[in-house]
Amino acid sequence: MIIGIFPAAGGLGGATHTALTRTIGHDPKCVILVSRHPNKLEKEKAAGVVCRRADFDDESSFEGAFEGIDLLNLISYPSFQHEYRFKVSKANLYYMRYPLGYSLSAKQSSSDRDISRLLSSLSMPL
Repeated sequence: MIIGIFPAAGGLGGATHTALTRTIGHDPKCVILVSRHPNKLEKEKAAGVVCRRADFDDESSFEGAFEGIDLLNLISYPSFQHEYRFKVSKANLYYMRYPLGYSLSAKQSSSDRDISRLLSSLSMPL
């Protein structure tokens, strides 16, 4: 299983990666770190961890950023910019969803249907 952490270069992302490494051991092939500033992840990259770029302010950066990830740890936190963060998160939810293997087929699981309803409520393209 490949676990993705986004955003990965900040305090919460770094702490999540550290805790994950301590829990499952250090196998760099099991983690993909996605960050707006992958240059801040040089130590992790040198250790063999795949580091990718995605930036909420650059929609095109999301294309392919989550490929190969089986489980995404999407980190969010309270912010005075909550309205802006909601807007850009909503706009890029599509890119986070499909590479993770979700399907819109008739055989959807209840969690897939919940996600479809969420996307519909956010007026996202399906």
